[in-house]
Amino acid sequence: MVAPSDSSILLEAPRFRLLSQQVAFALRRAILHGRYRPGDRLVEHDVATALNVSRAPVRDAFRQLVQEGLVTVFPHRGAVVTPVSLEMIQDVFDVRSRLEGLAARLAATRITPAELERAEVLIAAMEESARSREPGPQVEQDLDFHRVILQASGRPVLIEAMEVTSGRAGLLISVTRRQAPLDVVPGVHRPILEALRSGDPDRAEAAAREHVEYGRGVLLSHFPSEHRNDAAR
Repeated sequence: MVAPSDSSILLEAPRFRLLSQQVAFALRRAILHGRYRPGDRLVEHDVATALNVSRAPVRDAFRQLVQEGLVTVFPHRGAVVTPVSLEMIQDVFDVRSRLEGLAARLAATRITPAELERAEVLIAAMEESARSREPGPQVEQDLDFHRVILQASGRPVLIEAMEVTSGRAGLLISVTRRQAPLDVVPGVHRPILEALRSGDPDRAEAAAREHVEYGRGVLLSHFPSEHRNDAAR
């Protein structure tokens, strides 16, 4: 797939110290917004031309996105948006279920009123994105919602562990936006928020893990039925 024909995804990016970081931000957003989809080829020359930059920062940006799990480089084929496989779904959702559950459990007794308000604002933003039929912004709002909880956990090692899977998680979330109605998404986040408001760690952990399993179910429902049980184990 050829890159977008203009440099808007780069111009919209915040300013970074290195051009490669800015290119990575632009490509990451393009992937999360669905401009590039899993399996789409990323041609270095085409991306550089579309973003009006040299090939060197694009090459460095590819390396960064490979580390994040958003891009995979195949011999004789080059860089592609990481394909979604049953194994990937299994790995990501198994890990995220446990880590998101732990983050919510810890956050239940630590989250501040300001963080709760931020989470509420993000759910409202998801609702607005659903009304305007904008899946891209909703993906980013979804990720930001979970980052609020993660930061509220107050555990640096947990935060670092979650960041390792954040790229793949974002990719999978972007795929679910093409498979589940946008107006359903805000509602599946609200039980987590209400559990956090209650201050009950058990309830918060259960709500977070149920939320992750909902996302797994949406993805698996679009794979052949004979493989779903294997991927969900």
